[in-house]
Amino acid sequence: MKLYPFQHTGSDKLVACDGVGLLAMEMGTGKTRTALDILRRVRCRKILIVAPLSTVAVWEDEIAECVPRAVFVDCTRGSTRKRAQTLLNGADGAVLAYVFVGYESVWRAPLAKAVERWAPSAVIYDEAHRLKARTTRQSRYAHKLADRIPYRLGLTGTPMPNGPQDLYSVFKALKPELFGTRWYDFQATYLRMGGYGGYQIVAYRNLGRLRRIVSANSFRITKAKALDLPSQTDVRVAVTLSPKEQRAYQALRTHAIAEIDGWRKGKRASGIALSRVVLTNIMRLQQVTSGFVKVTDGRVIDIGRSKINVLTDLLSDALPQVGHVVVFCRFIHDIEAVMAAVKKLKHLAWRLDGTVPRKDRPATLQNFREKGGVLVGQIAVSSLGIDLSCAHVAIFFSPDYSYTNFAQARDRLHRHGQKLPVTYYHLVVPESVDDRVYAALQRKRNLASRVLDKKRAKALFE
Repeated sequence: MKLYPFQHTGSDKLVACDGVGLLAMEMGTGKTRTALDILRRVRCRKILIVAPLSTVAVWEDEIAECVPRAVFVDCTRGSTRKRAQTLLNGADGAVLAYVFVGYESVWRAPLAKAVERWAPSAVIYDEAHRLKARTTRQSRYAHKLADRIPYRLGLTGTPMPNGPQDLYSVFKALKPELFGTRWYDFQATYLRMGGYGGYQIVAYRNLGRLRRIVSANSFRITKAKALDLPSQTDVRVAVTLSPKEQRAYQALRTHAIAEIDGWRKGKRASGIALSRVVLTNIMRLQQVTSGFVKVTDGRVIDIGRSKINVLTDLLSDALPQVGHVVVFCRFIHDIEAVMAAVKKLKHLAWRLDGTVPRKDRPATLQNFREKGGVLVGQIAVSSLGIDLSCAHVAIFFSPDYSYTNFAQARDRLHRHGQKLPVTYYHLVVPESVDDRVYAALQRKRNLASRVLDKKRAKALFE
């Protein structure tokens, strides 16, 4: 498989550590591919991937490209019992298998038992900082697996978001002999306690020793040092709609009319969504993939949170690493939903759309540059004449149909003054109008012009 020189270095380092250790590689530097190369070199055949649900498409695509003979088993859908059955049906007997499970379910009884029965030879913990809290069920289960799985890799760009204390639980899952299995031994060696009741960390000690131990068992690279990276990278993030969202989508797609049952401002709401005109139908379908739809009386009704949940997952891992993230949306309702999600994560959220007076926009941009957080912008507004080079990560939540807007939105980050490679994440519902919109954008065509040809417009719904 093709690797950049710094990825080869990381692979060599962890292979020398017997396939056990931490890839502390910053977001956008290719942790996934480096991990796959390590496990190829140590000849693993049964690999368990424990990761946030938002990364399933990234892993599936990378495995298809780098290890085409492998079987990829996605155990993220349905009940825990169904996921366990999916694992056993899909992976049993396979010569080379990668099984993907989420942090939120891997420890639950039916799935945990299926994992143990399958007996993987390697485990990858993607965004391994999610194991930093030593008493959570997912962390305790990971600690338990350390004795049963010979090859163990952790992947994260932020190995200690709160401080050196975060390293204890992560390495207990990867290499427990480094710091032992007793928290209080680690605490006595590296932490100075004080404050109220003596339970607060007031200082650190023996940091040189800690640094040497971690350095010997990990590989660290940042975007700033990864000089071989391309200037722009696109990552597709798959979103799976809920059953309610799927029903609404199929009804609008097939009949151009749907009965909508959801909520509005926290209360139950219902209505009829109608879209007889092709462009309107495309717009309504894109609204459904965002989790809402506008009904005939003008109300906007929420029907699901699938895309917002994936975005939240992505932001919770990205923000501690990069500090500034831009989210581009088409609809005002998307912007409001994203703003609420960011605030719920207790991060700063800045809004840039048609509702923000022109005189206030420079202050908004200045605050974003200086204070960080998430800039949530309407793509038609945020794509023109502004400098967002303080950020090197952007998420396209719902692009509009204009290639001009799409290209210029990208250039707000990738422009003079940008010192780092830029990564663009695209939230896409597979086999939906999202795919068609992106296909049109990638071909540098304006989707609106396509619908003038009735035959080509019809293809959007086939």
